[in-house]
Amino acid sequence: SHSWSNIFLHLQSAILAHALGQTQYDGIADMLASGEMSHLKRDLNDMMGFTYWVCAFCVNQHTCICSGFAPEPELGSLEHARWE
Repeated sequence: SHSWSNIFLHLQSAILAHALGQTQYDGIADMLASGEMSHLKRDLNDMMGFTYWVCAFCVNQHTCICSGFAPEPELGSLEHARWE
């Protein structure tokens, strides 16, 4: 899983490495960092039906970290319009 102290590129690379059946992700991280996407796209073409669950995208951590949501902004304010 992902920790906020980790480098996000490493999480992405690890997922891609797993999809490609690789045991190391450093080569994929190098490709992503340098923008060499054509090889990855080609290699991943057959894997496009796979789904990965990344909890960091699915859990509302603010409810745990911040003790819930902030109070509703004043009705009619710009903040309220953004909040809705």
